[in-house]
Amino acid sequence: MIHGEVVFVALYALVLLAAAAGIARLGRVNSSPWASRVLVGHRRQLRDPAAAESWSADWPHSEVPRFHAGMALVPIVAAALLSVAELARHHRPAEVAGLLAVLALAGLTARRLIRPAGARPVDGATSAGAASGGHSRSGVDVDPS
Repeated sequence: MIHGEVVFVALYALVLLAAAAGIARLGRVNSSPWASRVLVGHRRQLRDPAAAESWSADWPHSEVPRFHAGMALVPIVAAALLSVAELARHHRPAEVAGLLAVLALAGLTARRLIRPAGARPVDGATSAGAASGGHSRSGVDVDPS
């Protein structure tokens, strides 16, 4: 028989993991002001489409996915901490198995969030330097190799 407290904490941890997935999904929504339906008329009048594309790559829009991944880690850590605390209190095999499953799911969710955030270049000048022939937007020469 599984103790009611363990069931409650496991379900609460799963809700926290679902909230983390929702927060991370919000980070993948296009935050470019040029993608808005409100600016359709202005885009039609715009003569230089490259200017519209430069908005989507500028800060802070380029950091939105990383910001949401960091925010999503908070409920993941809370779910893992609650599961570990329950593991310390309850030692029945069925309880341990359920809580370890929640911990494994929290670990997989965290790994899925951290890997894409860490794969992005930290310095925008290095990726811009290769595409612009060695010059970044700030005017500093960058080695394109």
